[in-house]
Amino acid sequence: MCEIHEAKITNMLRFEKGVKEIKTDVPSRIVIIKYDAEKNTPEKLIKSFDKVKCTAVLVPEIKDNNNKK
Repeated sequence: MCEIHEAKITNMLRFEKGVKEIKTDVPSRIVIIKYDAEKNTPEKLIKSFDKVKCTAVLVPEIKDNNNKK
């Protein structure tokens, strides 16, 4: 992912239902999406990447055990 694709992805995701937060990391080619599960699904969000000619895959959420209270 380059900076142009990052902008296209971010702009496209803003219009997807339920998307609350988008974080991108260009060097690692990672996009993290926080969304309302009642309004969208991982499958639909992955499919939306077709609109900007990008391929996306679901990576299981990694729990950070360092933030325990």
